[in-house]
Amino acid sequence: AATGTLSAANYSFSFVNGTLTVNPVTLTITAANANKIYGQTLSFAGTEFSSSGLLNGDSITSVALTSGGTGAIAPAATYSIVPSSAVGAGLGNYTITCVNGTRTVNRRPITVTAVADSKPYDDTTSSSRTPTITGGPVNQDLPNFTQTFDTKNVGTGKTLTPAGTMLDGNGGNNYSVTFVNNTSGVITSGSLIVTGISAANKVYDRTTTASLNLGGATLNGVTGGDIVALNTGSATGAFADKTVGN
Repeated sequence: AATGTLSAANYSFSFVNGTLTVNPVTLTITAANANKIYGQTLSFAGTEFSSSGLLNGDSITSVALTSGGTGAIAPAATYSIVPSSAVGAGLGNYTITCVNGTRTVNRRPITVTAVADSKPYDDTTSSSRTPTITGGPVNQDLPNFTQTFDTKNVGTGKTLTPAGTMLDGNGGNNYSVTFVNNTSGVITSGSLIVTGISAANKVYDRTTTASLNLGGATLNGVTGGDIVALNTGSATGAFADKTVGN
């Protein structure tokens, strides 16, 4: 209906519709950050997100979330969490912007502990025992740990120190290793054997004294780079008894 001071009878009115455009509102959906330890599997429920811009009781019930770091074998690193395909009420009224989150796969903590070992002196600090591991490994990763004595010398209460890494296809970087020493190592004296000495025959003289043939004396059992000399100058010998016999 027209209003004003004009006389409606003097006019023939035509009405032309206008256009009201309701533009979509910007809605931002942000994936929540997440952490896990290497070797764990972590899946999404679809509710790990936050949003801003919803109006008039509109809602988001779930969002599709994808990430490269969900599987147990995902190496320790950071990965994007990508949101998409929001489901809810009234979402056709929005221009949706998605913001990635971050998934962090942390190193798996393990403890490598040296074990007690005892060996004869062999001129090395090597230990034949293998350290124990707690907290891993996972994903069929292979441990590559050894232990050594603090010195090569004979003694008790010696420190055994573990070392090495995990063969995980990532240079061992999927694990955070704590090394624990053991202080109950023992290195006992090595054995040296002298061969090539014989006793000379003699006539019965009521004693067990023996004269020794020392020309072929040889020292056996010296290990590594040790230098040991055999001094036969004060060598003595005795028969088992003084009686005649072979």
